[in-house]
Amino acid sequence: MTTGRLTPAPLIVGGFSLEDRQAVPIGEPTLEGFLEAVSACRFMVANAEMWLGDLLNYGEAAYGEKYSQAIDATGLSYSTLANVASVAKRVPISRRREDLTFGHHEAVAKLEPQQQVDWLEHAAVTGTRRDDLRTQIKSAGTQASN
Repeated sequence: MTTGRLTPAPLIVGGFSLEDRQAVPIGEPTLEGFLEAVSACRFMVANAEMWLGDLLNYGEAAYGEKYSQAIDATGLSYSTLANVASVAKRVPISRRREDLTFGHHEAVAKLEPQQQVDWLEHAAVTGTRRDDLRTQIKSAGTQASN
């Protein structure tokens, strides 16, 4: 059993090596390579919390492992890991929207499935920010599911 933080191999994107807390050019990347690396970073930032939640839920189902090893591997707190796992479990892939943040999905996670769809659609169409969405849901008196 491995404990402690694991450092993954660098990701090579567009002529850059994306490493622990740094992006290192390999040779002389082109403008297109630079833009590819920037786009990849944006993609990773936008998806990291849901990916982590899905991985934690998989780990629990496949290995019976809750969070102790994930805490060691990530350095994140139990409450952070429990939250991302809960959001990923309560908002399945079929209801997730790529045009909204993890925070939007977090705001609707405790709602009934159709309410999640409706509120996420509302946020996407109106451009509602995460905090405003939370306020609107609370003001509407929308009931959470158990």
